[in-house]
Amino acid sequence: MEEVNERERFIEDSGLMFEALGTTRMVGRIFGYVAIAPEGRVTFDELVTGLGASKSTISTNLKTLVQINFLRPITFPGDRRTYYSLDEHISWASIMRQRLKMIDYMLALFNKGIELRGGKSDGATNWLRRSISFYQFIMEKFPNLMEEWEAENKI
Repeated sequence: MEEVNERERFIEDSGLMFEALGTTRMVGRIFGYVAIAPEGRVTFDELVTGLGASKSTISTNLKTLVQINFLRPITFPGDRRTYYSLDEHISWASIMRQRLKMIDYMLALFNKGIELRGGKSDGATNWLRRSISFYQFIMEKFPNLMEEWEAENKI
């Protein structure tokens, strides 16, 4: 088996991490490739060549990274190419607030699930109750943690 260098390992590990988070492995590979690009930015064609993937695969997964504000497109006067770099202006607090909205939605859904179970005391109901308890804890504690982080980082 061919030995993988550290750069290739980082790109692949990034792919595995993003895949574990629920996106595609290619989303993570693109992120990893851009994160360690010597110039700090890459073109679409560099991604196609460097990752050995089709243009449609790169295009689809690149859009995901732009939509979640991990990457941003950059253009330069006189240069027809679009470059992609890590988005320096990413708002982690904003991303986490969006996640909290999703948790709030999950809480409402899980509560509705308990209601529809009609007072049963079984495994599914217990699962829903434990999930509600956990996510209520997160919803209670996390906003203070974000405020502390923002204060420390002067955001």
